[in-house]
Amino acid sequence: MKTITCVLSVLLLAVFSQCRRNTEPSSATVKHSPDDPFANTIVPSQIFSVQADRDTVLEGSQGTVLVFPKGCFQNASGQVLDRGEVKIELAEALTLDQMLLSNLTTTADGKPLETDGM
Repeated sequence: MKTITCVLSVLLLAVFSQCRRNTEPSSATVKHSPDDPFANTIVPSQIFSVQADRDTVLEGSQGTVLVFPKGCFQNASGQVLDRGEVKIELAEALTLDQMLLSNLTTTADGKPLETDGM
């Protein structure tokens, strides 16, 4: 259950080929404002490019595995993308200190959520 919960939290950080092909991480994006107190401690992003018409398995540098079946991406109008490139942003915050230093919290109804993991 902790593994599933942890993977789900990583997916929440994610911004939405064939398995392990053309999926090398590229440069990170900016995820904070210039005056963000967490700017120097936030976990770095990994950027992947995948094809919408292919089943894809990605593996992050810390071992997080993401599976995207073909046809799982939608555009802003809700239409399924059946071709084209999709950028995936993955930030792996897998330890308590990484979560805290990246300012990641879980809340429900505006209150802190106490869980057995992120």
